[in-house]
Amino acid sequence: MLSAERLACRLVPPRLLGTLRPTLSGLHRLMSDRSAQSASARMALFAFAVRILSAGLAFLSQLLLARWMGGAEYGVFVASVILGGLSCLAFQTVVIRFAPEYRVTGEAGLPRGVLFASRIFAFASASVLAVVAALLVFRASVPDYYLLPLVIGAACLPMMALGEALDGTARAHAFARLALLPTFIVRPIPILCAMALATGPLGRPSDAETAVLCLLIATYATTLGQFPFVRRGTMLQAGPAPREMRFRAWMAVALPIFLVDGFFNLPPISTS
Repeated sequence: MLSAERLACRLVPPRLLGTLRPTLSGLHRLMSDRSAQSASARMALFAFAVRILSAGLAFLSQLLLARWMGGAEYGVFVASVILGGLSCLAFQTVVIRFAPEYRVTGEAGLPRGVLFASRIFAFASASVLAVVAALLVFRASVPDYYLLPLVIGAACLPMMALGEALDGTARAHAFARLALLPTFIVRPIPILCAMALATGPLGRPSDAETAVLCLLIATYATTLGQFPFVRRGTMLQAGPAPREMRFRAWMAVALPIFLVDGFFNLPPISTS
């Protein structure tokens, strides 16, 4: 196997190689060591790399989408994304908080219960919110050109909430790839590709309706692709025990976090 140090010896100038050699040697030891500490360090390094890549991808995608759509149309798209992240009422944090604890304490039924409740509750709460949002849009005096984008955005909410629950489940079980790649890497790429295809060869207008429709396609494809992998991994760890539910205790943890997240996502209030 070609190590990073050997590869650098071939590609990096000798003067720079002397400076990089200690870092490359440490990286090689980290990648080859099989201890639990090194595994945790590799997971942290992977998460850091994904976050850096996703930051660049997010900057590029938001720049392109804003340029394609304009300010007002882009605002409709962003509102759909923000509501999708909040629509599961922060129940994904319940899995991160309780699932590892239940595995350590040996309560076999509770991990299955919290996993099941997180998915069902996230999907159900987002579905109710989507229906309420669609009804409010139809009852309010919303301009016609914003009506369909908002309804399509409401249709995204259940799958976005389920995706958030799957991300939390994967994090709680140390599935770093399944926790980070679908949301931060996989989903933005189909949105950009679908938007470029729709506004290019297909000749659709660069508006909020097209962008939210691309978001709908990318969200459903990503979440439905992520679901079987997360479910298989968690069921192997949880075992065959019957489910136990402590819904009141779980909601007591989720709701304060939801309120904090909601305040962070409030639009700025101008005092001028």
